[in-house]
Amino acid sequence: MGETRERYPGLVEFYERMLPTLRNYARRLLWSYPAETDDVVSRVVEEMMTKWDSIEPQHREPQAMMRTRSRCIDFLRKQEPIVLVADTEPYVERAAGPAGPGSAARIEPCLDRLPKVLRDTVILTYYADLPSQEVARALARSAGTVRNDLTKAVRLLRECLGEGLSGAQLGRERST
Repeated sequence: MGETRERYPGLVEFYERMLPTLRNYARRLLWSYPAETDDVVSRVVEEMMTKWDSIEPQHREPQAMMRTRSRCIDFLRKQEPIVLVADTEPYVERAAGPAGPGSAARIEPCLDRLPKVLRDTVILTYYADLPSQEVARALARSAGTVRNDLTKAVRLLRECLGEGLSGAQLGRERST
């Protein structure tokens, strides 16, 4: 650490000051891959260290932010593309089976009244049985937003049905 302080004056202070900012920025850009945040930030710090003397002091913060953004984009480009779900009807049809006189007939009109994003969230979660991270990727939303949408959708479905329907019962009700 002492050698680093002597060889790169200001780097340790810069690192300590900028580390939380760089991590938060990388975390926002890599919301689907939180485990990769520290690797990206480590690479940025290594790059900054190799170029430290050639970067003017007033340009170091913007340079670190730009490098963080670039490394996040590089990482995302190497991942499988996110496939947006355009139509959730095949999931509904497969899960529902033939419509019967039971409660499945009551849920479908309520599902149709939901906003499209809430409807897609419910269908992909309960009928396609995808985990929230996969639903988030399919809908190009964060996992937290998907969970919030799911909570809102279940509340609206309960109101529509006029009964206490839990999220776990939703998929079973639809397929009976």
